[in-house]
Amino acid sequence: MKSYWLAFVYLSFFFCGPLYAQEKNRSTSFFSKNPDDLYLGAVMSLKSINSEKHVIKDFSFKEQLNAFSFDIKYEFAPFVPTKQNMYAAIEREFKRVGAPGGSATGSFSSWAVNSLDELDVRFGQNLDLDHWLGLHKTDFPPRSILTFEYEVSLFNLYLDTFDEPFLAFQNQVKKEKDDDLFIVSGLTWGRRALIIVQSDFEESLVRSAFNRFIENEKLSEEDQVIVETAIYSYTVFDDVNLDLGASNPFDIIKKYIDAPITEENFGRVLNITGTNIQNGALIENVYD
Repeated sequence: MKSYWLAFVYLSFFFCGPLYAQEKNRSTSFFSKNPDDLYLGAVMSLKSINSEKHVIKDFSFKEQLNAFSFDIKYEFAPFVPTKQNMYAAIEREFKRVGAPGGSATGSFSSWAVNSLDELDVRFGQNLDLDHWLGLHKTDFPPRSILTFEYEVSLFNLYLDTFDEPFLAFQNQVKKEKDDDLFIVSGLTWGRRALIIVQSDFEESLVRSAFNRFIENEKLSEEDQVIVETAIYSYTVFDDVNLDLGASNPFDIIKKYIDAPITEENFGRVLNITGTNIQNGALIENVYD
């Protein structure tokens, strides 16, 4: 992950409003905090999802598991669940029928949040905002916080959880008698970038100014003041070097998101789904 900062001076501050009790958040899909260690069929700690790093247990299964992708052109050979075996199976299929597609078409969304804590929902878990997004909570939060997100899903892979080999695997893990364990049964690869904008101008003014800035439209004097006095951070969830010091770094991020998919470049593991070892249902992460 690469984080890039462009910080400018605040115009003013104001005190935050009262805090209200909220219900717990729940998600059956969550962002991968350590994708380099992850593979389909890994046995993971449920409690670790909301911690600094996902804990993958040292657990081996000697039988081969069947996997499939929503891209029906692929027919993956069964593999014993290890990282090396999973990527070998992917590489073989990519060489046989090619990469998932000729080019990526990324999605773009933007939304306002009342506090930085609300960003956890976008990741399906509690997240260390300082570590992942370079964001620091202050006693004097800004008037407006806007989030701009670019994301594209490039490839997915799932275990056949109704297959006899998987059920045998599930039963073997169940013998550990540890309700904290679950099996990683779905992975999605892709590209993702998040831009957080904090400003002391009204939200509607900030949104209008940045929408014009993103589209390289002519900015009014007020727009220029809003853009130049905001505090904003860029986080690209991939090990890539991007020159975000350009006049409009949003253009650089869009080019990264929309870059062609190749056998060597189909993004990083973005999202995980898992199977409950007790009943075979999707695991659900509960977090504040």
